Amino acid sequence: MNIAFRKTCVVFVVWAALALHGGLLIVRSEVLTPLWLGELVRFVPFYWVLLPLCVATVVSFFTRPVWMVVSLANVVLFAAFTMEFHWNPKPDSTLLGTQVRVVSYNIKALSARQREGGFKAIELEIEKYAPDIVALQDAQKWLAEGSNSAPSEAPPAFGLPYVVAFDQYVLASRYPLDNCKAGKLDASETPAPYLHCSATIAGKLVHLVSVHFVSPRGALLATKDNFRSGIHLWKNNFSERLAQSQALLVDLSQVKTPQIVLGDFNASGQSPVMATLKLGGLQDAFELSGTGWGYTHGHSLSQELDLYRIDHVLVSQGITPQKTVVGASRASEHKPVIADLLIQP
Repeated sequence: MNIAFRKTCVVFVVWAALALHGGLLIVRSEVLTPLWLGELVRFVPFYWVLLPLCVATVVSFFTRPVWMVVSLANVVLFAAFTMEFHWNPKPDSTLLGTQVRVVSYNIKALSARQREGGFKAIELEIEKYAPDIVALQDAQKWLAEGSNSAPSEAPPAFGLPYVVAFDQYVLASRYPLDNCKAGKLDASETPAPYLHCSATIAGKLVHLVSVHFVSPRGALLATKDNFRSGIHLWKNNFSERLAQSQALLVDLSQVKTPQIVLGDFNASGQSPVMATLKLGGLQDAFELSGTGWGYTHGHSLSQELDLYRIDHVLVSQGITPQKTVVGASRASEHKPVIADLLIQP
């Protein structure tokens, strides 16, 4: 094999890597392609796409320096933008307000029931963060039996005295919980409930929400097994999550107090599902105060790697995220999101 041919092969590999990344960006652009297709691409396991891009970078060292620079830039852009990497400086220590630590956690209680010590592992994971407010999803009948019809008080949990449970949700708080109600995402194809309460923190009324949007897993698996037949299910699933986001936004727009919305939204930060809520004034705590990719889900699916940031803490004006991290425990299929928030006076 002569040198010219080897260099041609190397350039081809580099161009293939560029085309792969460029194709993903085009599909996700929401301008040139349908929204449902861009959303589907957001569930591509990006670590596996990063691998061929890194291989192209390595082989580029055997050709002209310009291709080395292009390949490196391609990897950096993919890791930073496409994979949604975030970096934030240290919080402003001069800001005034009340510090509150919140934890949002999809605990997959039905799965935890089947593991010895499953619930204990979840409790220990939450307690080690010493939270002031905890919002659980997929916590069916864990803390309170018979809480499906309306929110009801439950025993203290995680060192927090005030606990309310409803359906799959639990809200636990250091502050008294009042006016707890069951909301419904009525605009969705299958109306789903969520839980919301009020809490007075340092004399200020704050609206707390725990929510869980419909899972895309079934539609993703159907699309993977048979794209032609599964894509119809995927379109319906995406439409339902988008409708749930719009319905929640309508409900939240009626609330005039500061809001903390915690949950499993089954959507990445760049998804139209999340963009809908952000247009309504909510901000993603991790985007404002987190560092890294912040992936919360995937370790139970493939190679022990987290692939998706689908669990979020959202805040409205009047609340400033100071630091947001993702827990390290694998007590659940999801990792918790821990956010230190400043409730402004």
